[in-house]
Order: sequence, then C-alpha cells, then structure tokens
Amino acid sequence: MAGLGPEGIEFAELHDCFTIAEIVALEDLGFVAKGEGGPYSAAGGTARTGEKPINTSGGLKSKGHPVGATGVAQLCDLVLQIRGEAGERQMPAIRLGAAQKPGRVRRDLRGDDSGGAMTGVVYTETVVHSAPEAFAAEAPYQVLIVTLDEGGRIHRPCSWRTRVAIGDRVVLEETRNGIPFFKKTA
Repeated sequence: MAGLGPEGIEFAELHDCFTIAEIVALEDLGFVAKGEGGPYSAAGGTARTGEKPINTSGGLKSKGHPVGATGVAQLCDLVLQIRGEAGERQMPAIRLGAAQKPGRVRRDLRGDDSGGAMTGVVYTETVVHSAPEAFAAEAPYQVLIVTLDEGGRIHRPCSWRTRVAIGDRVVLEETRNGIPFFKKTA
C-alpha cells in the first residue's frame, strides 16, 4: 500500500458480498484487531461519520453486486469522494482511500510444488438459497471463509451436499464450472 499502514487510510470500499465479508476484511486489513470488526461496526466506527468510514457508497449489495464490475465501482466511488463529487454521501477533507476486492484462486488445486492440498479451517459460513445463474444447479449451497493452513483467508463456495460448520477442516476439491469448491475432510 505505497508504504502506508492501515492507520494512513482515511476510508475504504470493502468487498461486502455478505455482511461477514466486510467484517473479516476490516480485521484482515488491520483496520481493527482480530475479533473486533463486528463490535467496531456496531458502535458506528465504519459509518460515514465514524472513525474509519467503510463502504460510503452503500457497498456491493446496494448496487446489486454486479459480478465483474464490483472492483471498478469501488474505485469510482473512491475517486468521487476524493474529488469532492460524492453528493449527499460526501465526507469532508478526504484525501486517501483504499479498495479491497478479493481475487480468484490462481494456483493449481493440488496446492504447492510439494503436492500438498489447499486446506484450512472454516472461519465462518453462510447459506445461499437463491443463486446466480452459473450456480443455480448447486443451490442451496454454502459460502465459506476459510483460514488456510498456509496463512491468509479465502472465501469460496461449498456444496450443500457436504454441509460444514464453523471450525470444521476443509480441503479445496475439484472445480465445477471453473469454480473451486471446498469439501469437509474426514
């Protein structure tokens, strides 16, 4: 982040495909300590008038979460704020913001060169009952945020047929329609 730490960021647009995703991103980006994202948000810390305004645009869900365009929309909102052109949403004297948009898994599903699998523990989960067209055949299904054994977190779908709970161990399995799914390990 150009030599800046989280304390240097005045506001941010975070990927909030689910409410918990924004809270996890707050923690993972270092805006708040682990476990404090929910209480911080509930206390107003992420409000437009809060200490660290987050998603002053209304977030992805307010836009209908246009898959593929979400990152561009976040950047446009940052620019509008910095230029002072955000209208009713305008924050005073904003100079520096950040956008966070997770990417897709970019490595072989078998894991690293040692042949290990991508494994981890379920940090949180939610169930999607009404799915976009590409996932309609899979609905209902879970979306997991997994703390990976190798470090970091990733969010991916998990087939409903392999229902998992917070704390369960999972492994990234084969892809369906080009999307990797997690499944519960034995």
